[in-house]
Amino acid sequence: MGRFMEGEMKESDNLPLIDQRFISLGVSMIVASLLAAVWGVFNPTPSLLSDRSGVEEVHALRFEDGANGSVVVLREGEQIAIIESGEGAFVRGSLRALVRQRRLHGLGSEQPFHVVRWRGGRVTLEDPATGQAMVLNAFGPSQVLSFTRLVDGPIDLRSSEGMRLARNGEA
Repeated sequence: MGRFMEGEMKESDNLPLIDQRFISLGVSMIVASLLAAVWGVFNPTPSLLSDRSGVEEVHALRFEDGANGSVVVLREGEQIAIIESGEGAFVRGSLRALVRQRRLHGLGSEQPFHVVRWRGGRVTLEDPATGQAMVLNAFGPSQVLSFTRLVDGPIDLRSSEGMRLARNGEA
C-alpha cells in the first residue's frame, strides 16, 4: 500500500512541488541579503577608508576590561567612561567583532580603535590595526549615539535638541 493509505502522509506532502521550490528560493534570497548586508558593514568600499578628505573628527579610544564585567574607555591614557556590566550591548558586540579580527591576525590591544565622524553625518568605528571598519549609521541613530556619547558625553534624548542630534548623527 502507499503511504496515503497507511495514514503516514505529512502535511508537506500535499503541497505541490513548485510551492516548496518558491519557499526554498525565498529563504535563500533572505539569507543572501543578510549576508550581503553584514559583508557591506564589515567590509566597506575601499574609498570609505582611503579617501580621508571627508573626515571631520577622529577619536582614538582604548577599551579595557574593568571590575565586575565593566569596560573602561580610555582616551590618551585617561579614563573617559565606564560601561557597566549589562549595559552597552551594541558597543560590546561591535568591539567583540573587531577584537576577534585582531586575534586572528595575532594582534593585541595596544593600538586604539577610532571613532570617526565624517562630513554629512556618517560615523565609523575603525580598527587601524586590521583595517576593519564598521559604518555605525547602518545600525540606526541610537547605535551611533552609543559610540558618540563616549566622546561627547551623555545626550538627553528626551530633549528636542538631543533628538535632533540623534536623527542627524551629530550626537
